[in-house]
Amino acid sequence: MLAVPDSGPRIQAAIEAEKPGKVEVTACDDLAAAVERGYRWALPDGVVLLSLAAPSFGRFRDYRDRGEAFARAMRACTG
Repeated sequence: MLAVPDSGPRIQAAIEAEKPGKVEVTACDDLAAAVERGYRWALPDGVVLLSLAAPSFGRFRDYRDRGEAFARAMRACTG
């Protein structure tokens, strides 16, 4: 699991409390870092599931802004 601020630490703590040592959790600094890490992990034909319902207070203006940030991060990964 790739954890991003703001919900990531809370979700990470819950997973580690429920399933200690069974789920690898990596904290990422931001959405772009998580997208890049997930992209590399999934190569060549893996799948990454995003939890877009997790809040990102103060990081984006709205869901459109967050979607655009995701699209920019994906374009950076794919060149």
